[in-house]
Amino acid sequence: MKKPIILDEIDRKILEKFDENARSTPTQIAVWLGESKQLVSYRIRKMIDRGIIDLVSAIIESAHLGYFHCQIYLKLSASRNTADTINKLAAIPSLHWEALSPSRDLIIFFLARTMDKCFNTYQNILNTFSGQISAKDILISGKTYYLNHRYITGAKPIVSINAVPKKVIELKKRDLDIINSIKENGRIQINDIAKKITLSPFTIKQRIAYLRRKGIIKAFKLRLNDSLLGYKHYMALISLPTESIRRKEAVIRELINSSASTRIIESIGTWDIEVDFILEKNILPKEWLSKILFKAESSNIRYKIIRIEKVLPVNTVRFF
Repeated sequence: MKKPIILDEIDRKILEKFDENARSTPTQIAVWLGESKQLVSYRIRKMIDRGIIDLVSAIIESAHLGYFHCQIYLKLSASRNTADTINKLAAIPSLHWEALSPSRDLIIFFLARTMDKCFNTYQNILNTFSGQISAKDILISGKTYYLNHRYITGAKPIVSINAVPKKVIELKKRDLDIINSIKENGRIQINDIAKKITLSPFTIKQRIAYLRRKGIIKAFKLRLNDSLLGYKHYMALISLPTESIRRKEAVIRELINSSASTRIIESIGTWDIEVDFILEKNILPKEWLSKILFKAESSNIRYKIIRIEKVLPVNTVRFF
């Protein structure tokens, strides 16, 4: 077993600045840190080459574009070959995020515009893994809270919230082309976008600024390979009994206050809250969650904890 990679103060500060805006340039970070641009560029490249910085994505307020998120949790009856799973998922449109657990859980998030589209995608996924599913669950996401990597940086919490808006914003094709170019490559250069969609760099800068003002592009966020740093990634599904529904805000508040939390979702369905959290390998996830629920003064709550072993490199979402 490899020893975890140790980040020093400069690395952690760079990640802290990226948490504020993952499109920050080495020059901007160097000025903020009081270090040279060359040093900052070297450290960023080193973290990318070592696989620590896994992805830079744009957080898109997809509800503004008329989409909602669905979450599927499958328990497979037998272990699956990861490459085969990726190939099967890559053939299904509108998939946003997928992960595997050591205990054969497959988690899939996807986007839909209508309940009919949601049902069709759900059925497509079930058919894809037909004969290998021992349990299944589907939820519809409401409000989503994205948090920064405080468990590494020690910074104050930064919360970006996706929620169902009052109205859909109609965009021109050029704006959708920009979103599609930037959603899974948040640090793509303006000139590279210009080559892909034949717009001038000046126009693209203007349109990105417009999309940010409108709240369609919420933020640019890092995804880290936490296992390389000695951490484990977990997901907890939480169901509140009827008499404790009023405690939902308290539970969410305590989850936000914990530096381990990275994403919190309020859901409609069997489970009321889903939380992604990152712990050092010597911390038991059940103990961590029990402390959160105790602080929120919530008891008799049903929950399920899933260990996320691998986030799959599949994103078939394309906005039209």
